[in-house]
Amino acid sequence: WQSARNVSVYVSWVPDELLPVSSECDGPANRLFGQFGKISRIEFVPKFNTDRKQTGHMAFIHYEYF
Repeated sequence: WQSARNVSVYVSWVPDELLPVSSECDGPANRLFGQFGKISRIEFVPKFNTDRKQTGHMAFIHYEYF
């Protein structure tokens, strides 16, 4: 991990406060997870419970290097 390149990290749930606002280039998730390496992109995916009710988001953080 310390010298890895092209690493992706899965976060099973993220609070709505980390979701980007459309006008933001460098949102709160980039600032938080960017402390661990250079981020190439972050993907937020809706998370659903067994009743198909949305219960937040998952995140996939893709790093250029970690």
